[in-house]
Amino acid sequence: MSQSSENSESLMTSGAKHAIKFRPRLVICLHGIRTWARWQKIVAEVLGDQSIKFKLYDFGWYGLRKFLWDRSNERMVDEFYDKYNAIVKQYSSIDPANYLKRPSVVAHSFGTFVVGKCMLKYDSVRIDKLILCGSILPTDFDWATLLARD
Repeated sequence: MSQSSENSESLMTSGAKHAIKFRPRLVICLHGIRTWARWQKIVAEVLGDQSIKFKLYDFGWYGLRKFLWDRSNERMVDEFYDKYNAIVKQYSSIDPANYLKRPSVVAHSFGTFVVGKCMLKYDSVRIDKLILCGSILPTDFDWATLLARD
C-alpha cells in the first residue's frame, strides 16, 4: 500500500468519511515552495473517494530564489488566474458569478499567497470555501475587500 493510500485510509477510518457534509462542486489545491506537494495527492485521493471533483494546481518545484523575487511571485499570481479561468471554462457546473456554483480552494504556504493576491487583483476570481494551511499572507491582508464583493 502506498503512503498516499495509507494516509487517506487513516482519514477515512478516523471518521472523516462521515464528516463530509459540505459537497463542493470542485476543489482546487495549491502547494507551497520547495516541495513536490505530496499532500495534494492525498487530498486528491480522499476527494476522489467522496466523488468530489478536484484540480491540482501543481506548478512544480518553486525555489527560494524565485520566491524572493517579487516579479516571479506576481507571475505566479497571473498564471493561477489563467488556470482558474481555464478550470471555470472546463466545468459547466462552475460559475463564479453564482454563489452556489463557485469552486473551493485548499492552499498551503506560498499557495495561500498566490490565491489571496489573485482574488484581490482579479475581481472575477470568486471562491466558495477557502482553506489556508500555513498561510504566509500578512496579518493585515485585505479580507474586507474580498468579503464586500458579494
